[in-house]
Amino acid sequence: MDISTCHHNAPDPSHHGATTQAASGPAHPRPADELHGRTLKALIAAQDAAEAAAAEAGYLLQLGQRLTGEPLYEATFTQAVRTWWELVGEQICQRQLHADHALRRVRSWARTYLTGEPPARGAGSLFDHALAHASRAAARRFLAASGELLVEHAVQLSSAAGGLEDAINGTGTGRAS
Repeated sequence: MDISTCHHNAPDPSHHGATTQAASGPAHPRPADELHGRTLKALIAAQDAAEAAAAEAGYLLQLGQRLTGEPLYEATFTQAVRTWWELVGEQICQRQLHADHALRRVRSWARTYLTGEPPARGAGSLFDHALAHASRAAARRFLAASGELLVEHAVQLSSAAGGLEDAINGTGTGRAS
């Protein structure tokens, strides 16, 4: 999934211009563009981590070494994290959503997965339980990382709104006088 090549024509809900600019300051990228870039970096990092963990497990198998729980857990966990981030990418590319909307939608799915997942019907093996644990831990990791991105985005939107208010009111405080 490569969201860097996705283009869509949906209006940017956070800003109407190509850049934000304080009354006397330099132009900055739109908050939506910055969030898209940070989301892309998170997706790439998740893909790289999953590929590295899978390569490590494969390497151990190729060498005929004992495959322990740690590389198996890491491969399972990173693959599950990757899946959450790729869902965000799909929402951006295929549904043509902005990154903030895509993140919120997939976060909702992750929360539902964590809280609404029915209990296993059978006893299952310890391995099944370990896989489920890795999957839940990955959902929690995704929620934490995507939450940080959305908080940073909200701060940027607030700053951009303050700069716009300064420009409209001719003040330097970010608040109407």
